[in-house]
Amino acid sequence: MIVNNACKMSPSMTIESVRCCAFIQARTGSTRLPGKVLLPLSGEPLISHCIKASTRAEAIDRVVLCTSTLEQDDVLEDIATKHQVACFRGSHDDVLRRFLDAHESFPSDHIVRLTGDDPLLDSKVIDKVIKAHIRSEFDYTSNIISRTWPRGLDTEVFTSNLLKVSADKGIRPEDREHVTIFARTHPEIFRLQNISAPHYQTFPNWRLCVDTIDDYKLMCNIFDQLSSDKGYIEIDDVIQLLSKRMDLIELNNQVEQKQTLGKVF
Repeated sequence: MIVNNACKMSPSMTIESVRCCAFIQARTGSTRLPGKVLLPLSGEPLISHCIKASTRAEAIDRVVLCTSTLEQDDVLEDIATKHQVACFRGSHDDVLRRFLDAHESFPSDHIVRLTGDDPLLDSKVIDKVIKAHIRSEFDYTSNIISRTWPRGLDTEVFTSNLLKVSADKGIRPEDREHVTIFARTHPEIFRLQNISAPHYQTFPNWRLCVDTIDDYKLMCNIFDQLSSDKGYIEIDDVIQLLSKRMDLIELNNQVEQKQTLGKVF
């Protein structure tokens, strides 16, 4: 199902609320590596691997690809249709508003935020963060407040109320662009929980996301060496490979993460 916030659903097109809905944030207009979510990995667009990981997660009830209304992002709508997941198209610049509008069209008790430039998302890690959140009384649970897993396995889970309050009170440009920055910088308002990796998956300095061409070179090497008949790659397989091939880590270890509000989140 495709929902465009410029064309609201009629009352007869109501969608039943679910417990946990994943919003995959994606666009084709990246500044450092334009079109990165469409770059090929094992014969499929990068974002296809993100979608597949989210649909494998047992704790997710619904997956929605959240992109912009810009014509250049029409291709993402087509990819969502191919993978039989919903697509919501909203504001290009105000991503927080895009998420709020998507939530109004696809209601749920809890929202999982994933990003379309993380092709090595692991459904087991996603499930671990979601289940910890559901069992708790926290407003926000993630594995990125204090990083232990490699960057690129980022999973954030938060209540619908947190999203609504953030959209109402978050007035900084950074709040609107990064969705959860308002919540993460206001622990006096929200209850925040961090989930840490087991020791054997603790490699916080590794970059397994795709922001630059060097990130993509590393990803191509990983997918070329680990792609298998099962159709996906688990983080344990990646760790086993990179622990033996530290030369691969050097492909992107000089890449600096962009700062937000004067720090790296």
